[in-house]
Amino acid sequence: MVIKELLAMTNQALTTLYGSDSLKESYHLLSYVLDEEKSYVLTHQDQFVSKEQILKLEKMIEKRNQHYPLAYLTEKVDFMAYEFHVEEGVLIPRADSEIMIEQLLTLEPKKQILDLCCGSGVLGITYALYFHESNVILSDISEKCIEVSEMNIDKHHLNDRVRTLKSDLFSAVPEVKFDLIMSNPPYIRTDEINTLMESVRDHEPLLALDGGSDGLSFYREIIKKAKSHLNEKGILALEIGINQKEDVFALLMQQGYKDILSFKDYNKIDRIIIAYY
Repeated sequence: MVIKELLAMTNQALTTLYGSDSLKESYHLLSYVLDEEKSYVLTHQDQFVSKEQILKLEKMIEKRNQHYPLAYLTEKVDFMAYEFHVEEGVLIPRADSEIMIEQLLTLEPKKQILDLCCGSGVLGITYALYFHESNVILSDISEKCIEVSEMNIDKHHLNDRVRTLKSDLFSAVPEVKFDLIMSNPPYIRTDEINTLMESVRDHEPLLALDGGSDGLSFYREIIKKAKSHLNEKGILALEIGINQKEDVFALLMQQGYKDILSFKDYNKIDRIIIAYY
């Protein structure tokens, strides 16, 4: 069987669940199985594929049709202009999180950075890739997140400027001051977890999703304790969930933050808050 036939087979197998996205997903899966770029799949349609590769693809199609996340299948995800390693046990980065980096890129570069609840490390690492003078700590309570973040540090050759720290929020963070603390904490209300898409609810880590009864548990802790870790005119950048803007603004104002700004995601939903202390 050649690539062209496999592409058609994969597209057909995925169409029921993924509709117009099935062809794009087919390219992703074939690219992974062949260990080639997607452009190679497009330009080598008459190349024969081994039986082993076909069997591997069939297993991946089966898992994908059980709502297993594509990023976990291919163990990679694109974020901004870069590729990152992800695997089960780590939250899959979304394009909406890019808004935070895009907005931070418009500000004066910061040198000392803390990425709290770092997951796969995409926020802190991407910032370091754009600003070559920055030093970044990636912090998370999850051992798996620390492991994957270290893989991404290695992948992007940033061992000299980026390091990991296993910490329950600020509990193990050293008593130093940061110019920027960024965080995409868990913010889904506990009673909303079961309403999430199957691929998220059944496969992504609950630890990275559940924000407590009102979805604000982590914001209260982060906003309160970040103050003692920020330099004068330091910045706290937060990703928020739907309809959380007013509540998070109120928490920030109660704790004395100033010049609080919000930014919408690609769906025109308030998604990022940047505040100065």
